[in-house]
Amino acid sequence: MTQYVALSWAEDASPPPQAIGWLRRTLAEEPGWRIVLDEPTLLVAVSARHPLAVRHLKPSGVIIGDLFARNGGDAGSWAEDAGLRGGGHDAVCRTLADRYWGRYVAIQRGGPATSIFRDPMGALECVTWRASGVEVVASTLPGWLTAGLPPRLALNWSVVASHLAHPTNVSGPLALDGVHAVTPGVMRTSREEGAAEVTVWSPAGIVRTREPDLEPGRLVEVLDTCVRALVRDRTVLAEVSGGLDSAIVATALARAPDVRVAQWLNYHLGDAEGDERPFARAVARRAGVTLTEAVKPGFAIDDRALSEVAHGPRPAVWATDGAYDRDVARRCVDVGAEALLTGKGGDTVFFQMATALVAADHLRARGVPGLFDPVIPDVARWTRRSVWAVLRASLLASAPFAGASRGTAATARHPWLRDIADLPPGKRLHIRSLASCLTFSGDCRRAQAAHLIHPILAQPVVEHCLALSTVVLTQGRRDRAFARRAFADRLPPEVSSRWGKGDATAFFGRALAEHRDFLRAHLLDGRLVAAGLLNRRRLEQALQEDSLIWRGGFGSIIHAVAVESWVRAWERRLWRLG
Repeated sequence: MTQYVALSWAEDASPPPQAIGWLRRTLAEEPGWRIVLDEPTLLVAVSARHPLAVRHLKPSGVIIGDLFARNGGDAGSWAEDAGLRGGGHDAVCRTLADRYWGRYVAIQRGGPATSIFRDPMGALECVTWRASGVEVVASTLPGWLTAGLPPRLALNWSVVASHLAHPTNVSGPLALDGVHAVTPGVMRTSREEGAAEVTVWSPAGIVRTREPDLEPGRLVEVLDTCVRALVRDRTVLAEVSGGLDSAIVATALARAPDVRVAQWLNYHLGDAEGDERPFARAVARRAGVTLTEAVKPGFAIDDRALSEVAHGPRPAVWATDGAYDRDVARRCVDVGAEALLTGKGGDTVFFQMATALVAADHLRARGVPGLFDPVIPDVARWTRRSVWAVLRASLLASAPFAGASRGTAATARHPWLRDIADLPPGKRLHIRSLASCLTFSGDCRRAQAAHLIHPILAQPVVEHCLALSTVVLTQGRRDRAFARRAFADRLPPEVSSRWGKGDATAFFGRALAEHRDFLRAHLLDGRLVAAGLLNRRRLEQALQEDSLIWRGGFGSIIHAVAVESWVRAWERRLWRLG
């Protein structure tokens, strides 16, 4: 992961010289790190491999990471923007959210206070704590940092339980007491006596206030602008899976001027169900590029591989397939790629979910006349349910207190989900799914080798699609219908009109069955079972060979593995710290 550490302190606070001095010396000597800013009240260091940009934010602050203007390209003359000079901290943050976008963290100093703003899509991790009068802001928790300015760390088992209950919560509050994760779109202001937060941007706010743009061509312009900005001056490795979302990103990338793509990469499985090469080849032909095809490495999961990426502030849920993770990271290094470009997030942003909630949103907007529109039977055909079943599900979803179910309560820990009760049911699902996508920028070997770039999760693209109703996004009859229409003229017909995608179920079922002994030892004898957070009897049933091969549920098992590894790693670390 492209990492950073920033230390901020008040000029008149006189923090212990040994703390700051010790950190300066440590950073100067720590392999893989370099100090890029060292001022009387602010010190910033970044990882030496593919370092993050660091910009001054006047009168006293800094922006770490990529910042782009809404009209395309780098922020350019951003320093001359009156909205970023001389105003209050909240005004600066609102200017950043409204006029700019990117992968950044903004830090501002003012008297005894430090304000931190994390970009609305949370592409950079942002963990903070206060020690000895110093505000620490970082993307990671290396031992040398927590030793020099120690937080009072402890596992929070309640939050661990929420991480298990729903993967969305992994991108919410940390399961570590003593440090705090800044929520994307939130400004956190810290003083010696405590901290306060102001929500500057939220998905629900966009849904309520943003006017929808129903012209499909406008979505194309927004995505193309984001792709061009994200790849400018970078050598890229682009994943081409053969699916719709990666095809949309790949064809946009191929049109970007002066783009440097080191490799267009397709991984395929050995069985016919998981072989996407015909579709990826069609995308490559349409884009006019040469495709590199590789057999996906066999699924590999072991304690050593898991422990390598289990020391961050969150479980490394995207690093559990160690062989694949290592192979992509190796390829990035071998071809000299500074960035890895993917189509991740498209299933959510463009709305793939086949659900009767689309009909519920339609009826909420149209009222009784909506019963006679074709949307209801279209949704019934799409979801393979009767019209009456769709109507019943729509009415139940729209009923008062429908969001107070036990299943929804498990996701309520994520800050983005606190103010969505008044939104249409399908749009609530849209936001819950979007919160889950925040983990795509989490720690893994790929992120350590190159910048992870997911253009569909860029703020302008997300905002554009959040403003569109689920009926518009699906046309009431199929997944990602609006996006299919918008990009139809640049995609091969076999991809744009495709209903399904490659099925890796058999591959992962066999792979997990082959690792059953490890899974049983790792989970059944693990800390989560011991703490009562996993039901041992049900877990034993799920880990039976026949169950692994035929019943699925792989995502829940792999997710539990990642959380278990993270808990073990932090228990060992906290024990060493005493």
